[in-house]
Amino acid sequence: MLYIDDDVIVQGDVVELFRLSFAGNDLASFADDCHSSSDRSDHLQAAYSNYINFRNRKVKALHMERHACSFNTGVYVVDMTSWRRENLTAQLVYWMQLNTKENVYGNEKGGGGSQPPMMIVFYRRHRVLDPMWHVRSLGASAGKRYTDGFLAAAKLLHWNGPLKPWTARASYQDIWDKYFVPDPTNKFQLPRRRWS
Repeated sequence: MLYIDDDVIVQGDVVELFRLSFAGNDLASFADDCHSSSDRSDHLQAAYSNYINFRNRKVKALHMERHACSFNTGVYVVDMTSWRRENLTAQLVYWMQLNTKENVYGNEKGGGGSQPPMMIVFYRRHRVLDPMWHVRSLGASAGKRYTDGFLAAAKLLHWNGPLKPWTARASYQDIWDKYFVPDPTNKFQLPRRRWS
């Protein structure tokens, strides 16, 4: 199964992702934050401890390394046979429900949401996705960090972060605009403000 967030542009042939194979303990493929093409120094450091509360007793029992490299869940490939066999849905639900009772990762730590429980469940159970399949942090700031040539070669662009190209002055809006298809009924208009 291939999951792609809604704030991405796919420029490569996703058949390449469907052809990924998994061996050993690997159940999925994610782009890691330590050896990626994306610079995360402006937001969070690339360690599990920036997402997960390592003082929680149930987290301690997992013996995860605090400084293990985090990964981004905005794009991933999962072996669904393994997902079912390992009952990964139940594992993810367990950590999300536990977080409502105990501070496992809070609501804000590392962005909250789906990222921390996925990192717990897939700790040392994933392979690294080619970083060109997940060039991210395009929505982190209005500054430009990548060259035009690099972005043209990227297979997937991800505007993770607070600045989305359809609403705010995000980086590389010109790339997103090339793919935007206006609503033929004209009921939907881009909420983007005009900047002077």
